[in-house]
Amino acid sequence: MFGGSTVEGIGVMKHQTIPSYIQEILEAKGYKNIGAYNFGWSGATSLGGKLLLGRLLFPGKFWEIEPLAHKTPRIPDIAIFIDGLNDFVHIQSEKPQLEISKIKFPKTNIKRLLEIIFGLTASKKEIEAASKNLHKNRAIINQLCGRFLIKCLFIHQPVAGYKYDVRNLVEKGLIKNPYYTKIALGGILNTGYGYQVYNEQKKTLAEYELYKDQYLDFSGLTFNGNEYVDLAHYSPGFNRKIAKKISAELVNRNWLSLVE
Repeated sequence: MFGGSTVEGIGVMKHQTIPSYIQEILEAKGYKNIGAYNFGWSGATSLGGKLLLGRLLFPGKFWEIEPLAHKTPRIPDIAIFIDGLNDFVHIQSEKPQLEISKIKFPKTNIKRLLEIIFGLTASKKEIEAASKNLHKNRAIINQLCGRFLIKCLFIHQPVAGYKYDVRNLVEKGLIKNPYYTKIALGGILNTGYGYQVYNEQKKTLAEYELYKDQYLDFSGLTFNGNEYVDLAHYSPGFNRKIAKKISAELVNRNWLSLVE
């Protein structure tokens, strides 16, 4: 399973992550040879998932970063990508105030203050471009998986900025650190608009047609107001609910016969 820190499991124990719950749920259903591997890492976007899958399939080729320990391809039966949030949170804004702050006030409180004032949200143009890149990366990943006969799923993940009552976060005291809150609130606002743009682009972009059969929209999924442990990361209960839905999808698609 590929994704960012929500897949990695920031804020929960290792056994409370989505991949761990999937393995637990499927083993309870009688699938004893399941191995659910967690390839989530903090900050990863859909581009990061694409690159990591490429490193597994093509070890030692094209990579200038630290080589992997294995020398032969690692080809999974199923690859699941849970993303959406980081593609909009980590937009590199071109606002001139932020560019000046990077040059004149690196690693200072002044830089942080300018980021809080000017950097809360990306521009409409930047968000629309990020959404197109999300479509493009998913289409490329789907083609790559097809080449290696890998079954893949793309989970459009839940985010607090879309179809969610943010007052739940305030009531639970999850808005504390001003700098982190700035980043997270920026992400909430970016994803709120970004998810709308993404849905509109599905109607016209050719890239979406390439992966739509492997696409699952979890963006409206909730868990009785107990979804988050902070402004971005999921609670154990929400992770389990997501894992149940993914597990049911794998069973319904009859994909698990590959690994029984």
